[in-house]
Amino acid sequence: MRLMELGVRKRIDNSSELTVCLFVMKKRVFPFVLFFVFGPVLGQNHEVIELWPGQVPNETHAKSEAKISDNRSGNVTRLSEVSKPILEVFEPAAEKKNGAAVVVCPGGAYHILAIDLEGYEIAKWLNGLGYTAFVLQYRVPDNKLGALNDVQRAIRVIRSQAVARKLYPDKIGVMGFSAGGSLSARAGTLYNRQSYSPVDAVDELSCRPDFTALIYPAYLDQGKNRTLTPELKVDGYTPPVFLFQTADDPYGNSALVMAQALRDAKVPVELHILPSGGHGYGLRAGKEAAETWPGLMAAWLSKTVFADEQKIRVEVLAKNTQSWDGEQLPHYPDGTPEITVLKITIPPYTTLNLHKHPVINSGVLLKGRLTVYKEDGNTLHLKAGDALIELVETYHYGKNEGSVPAVIIVFYAGVKGVPITQYAKINELKK
Repeated sequence: MRLMELGVRKRIDNSSELTVCLFVMKKRVFPFVLFFVFGPVLGQNHEVIELWPGQVPNETHAKSEAKISDNRSGNVTRLSEVSKPILEVFEPAAEKKNGAAVVVCPGGAYHILAIDLEGYEIAKWLNGLGYTAFVLQYRVPDNKLGALNDVQRAIRVIRSQAVARKLYPDKIGVMGFSAGGSLSARAGTLYNRQSYSPVDAVDELSCRPDFTALIYPAYLDQGKNRTLTPELKVDGYTPPVFLFQTADDPYGNSALVMAQALRDAKVPVELHILPSGGHGYGLRAGKEAAETWPGLMAAWLSKTVFADEQKIRVEVLAKNTQSWDGEQLPHYPDGTPEITVLKITIPPYTTLNLHKHPVINSGVLLKGRLTVYKEDGNTLHLKAGDALIELVETYHYGKNEGSVPAVIIVFYAGVKGVPITQYAKINELKK
């Protein structure tokens, strides 16, 4: 899959600017419309990504700008109608940026979006921790299928742009509040469900979030006798989950049944329940619950997002400067040749870190499926038995997007004393 950006900026008026970017993938051209919003809600400009280049799937209304409700009770800005789903991008300070991203799903009973309380204010908090935040305006009112389409598409779009945005493609999470918590739980459990017909090559990418946070989630206990909602398919490949709720929350059972399902599936889960706090408090000061969950979640993120829990197993099958009979290998102009043979086992739904090889290398996939992503977006899809000549001095990463481990044997023709792999740092990626 070839990904390249063809962008032009056009001045719309004195206060806004439109950027139209065309991304070419597999010889297909499709647009992403990005523009900067100078709106009354925040009083600042930030980048916006329109999720659907053409017709919005499972939507009967024409695309239009989100409508702001007249209801400002509780000092909350509410979006009452969204027919053009977008992501609003909040970047952390460059010196804080850690390369991970979070899609933020505001709540509102699938009727409205509490866009500031559970969207923009959360994004700013995440920025302070170093995370790039993408506030999702998903479709309301009353379009649960459309909302699932939107969050799945959002994760894929961010993943397709990860390298360009200096993000790690395997560190894209989702978090939500109330109905947004329901939507985030659906994203974390329904990633194998194709909820809409693919519209372009971006939809070939995985929509599985790498971690999920559910803050006072709702609607997770709609099964018989208030058990887990049947739609939610928790299994061993569901991403790690952080749960926070209070005992007096009318939707408090949601966190309990979700935690139980995750525990039964042996999925890493952290659950916190406070005695009181109610529902819909965001992180505004004045309520114990609102002042408690951010610290707990920050600690969970730090030990989850960049943890080595899973993981990739590397076995050295051979590493030598001599042939099997003890003869020294012919000398290279740059030094003593050293051949290395590795067996790499990649667990399901796991991504290799972004890296490059300064030496010639090749490999054979013995088991499973593996997708190799080049820094410019070009991809190679491998199945068991396929061989490849690997990239040299070019950043790339591999991802096992299947449900069984991928096993690959890689041969490196290196020079003694020279590393065969170099891992990327965020500030080394292309702008």
